Amino acid sequence: MRKFQFRLERVRKYKVLLEDDAKIKFAEALQRLQLENMRLHGLYTDKEYALEFGYQQNNVALRVAMYEYLNSLNKKIELQQAKVAEASAIVEEKRQEYVYAKQQREIYEKLKEVKLEAFYQEMLRKEQNLIDEIAGQKRTEEEIQ
Repeated sequence: MRKFQFRLERVRKYKVLLEDDAKIKFAEALQRLQLENMRLHGLYTDKEYALEFGYQQNNVALRVAMYEYLNSLNKKIELQQAKVAEASAIVEEKRQEYVYAKQQREIYEKLKEVKLEAFYQEMLRKEQNLIDEIAGQKRTEEEIQ
């Protein structure tokens, strides 16, 4: 009995590699987004502490310095929000690339399953034909005797 051989096995393996690569890039993009979100959260926390500290101060010079610091923090927050938005867009792009690569791999996996099933059906058909032929020969031998 011959062994099943999927003609597109190299392509299927290549699609698996592409999917793995896309999955890694997607994970890296998610990690970057989480990092950028943590930085943004840190800036918001710094702003809360600065506001709380500023309200407790009676010194005018210190309050002016706090307002300048708060303005600086607001600018940093705006920049960080832009970085978070950019990272989110990259995550969505990488997610779409991963989903596409996964779909491509699944197409070849399904094709392999279909071809394997067809191979088994063909083997069963040949086996049945062989059994029928042997049974026919035995019947012919019995009739001759």
